[in-house]
Amino acid sequence: IEDVSVAADLEALVARDSDRRVRLAAIRALGNLEQPRSVTVLAPLVEGSDRGLAIAAIEAISSLDELSVPPASVVRAASSSDREVILAALDALTDFEDESLAPVFLAHITDSDPEVRTAMIEALGELGARSAVAAITRALRDPDADVRRAAIEALAEIDDR
Repeated sequence: IEDVSVAADLEALVARDSDRRVRLAAIRALGNLEQPRSVTVLAPLVEGSDRGLAIAAIEAISSLDELSVPPASVVRAASSSDREVILAALDALTDFEDESLAPVFLAHITDSDPEVRTAMIEALGELGARSAVAAITRALRDPDADVRRAAIEALAEIDDR
């Protein structure tokens, strides 16, 4: 659907509907419409108190066409105290394919959660982040096998670029 008025109606539901399920459905629909203008409604939800809405908004933002720079709220979400929000933000930030985001991932490469460490290393590999080679190399000695495997693959991916 290319009609901008549909996006405007969905944005109004996201902003004002009292039913959380309706808001979630509208957020997902905005992601499917892929209209960059929707970021103005979605970005504030990323830092809201509703975890489900935040994750849905992050996922929708990653689907928006023509966004060359991630919203600051998504970058900040990568430093959330909520593991699921962190992982959603990382996934979205990886979609931007911007090596300048490497410090966001590096900030959590020593996270206590091996799944987060693995996701960080995988993202750095996908970004081709040469600035992260030393940190990824240290991860080859991580106690978690998945983290070590991710480090091996990330170093190979960076080397291929």
